[in-house]
Amino acid sequence: MTTSATLLTLDSDPTKLGDLQARVDALCRDAGLDSLAACEFTTAIIEAVTNSIKHGYLGEPGHPIRVHWRRAHDSIDIEIRDRAQPPPAGFLDHAEMPPPDAESGRGIAMIRAYADSARYARVDDENVLNLTRRL
Repeated sequence: MTTSATLLTLDSDPTKLGDLQARVDALCRDAGLDSLAACEFTTAIIEAVTNSIKHGYLGEPGHPIRVHWRRAHDSIDIEIRDRAQPPPAGFLDHAEMPPPDAESGRGIAMIRAYADSARYARVDDENVLNLTRRL
């Protein structure tokens, strides 16, 4: 199978997440993920974008976020880029779910649980998060 790619762009407005979620879910299903796997991976992607909006841009709307969706022969690879402030060092290292009374931290645990790999880098003043899900 050949690879395909789609670039999805939005600004840091949480009201835009529903449209992004629907588009990503459709792309995942079209790529061959079953309903549960598509839902899980879409959830990981939406959590990552939500973290960018809430923590990176501090909820301020109008800042660009790019989601590059790519299907390879055996995986879906997502690259999320923004120019927000960087996350705390080692933020992806916390794979365990926080206690139920914790105010935050569940998003990172879901990203780690629903993506087969998650890698972060700061490149040219941009946050670059790569998520992969095997088909």
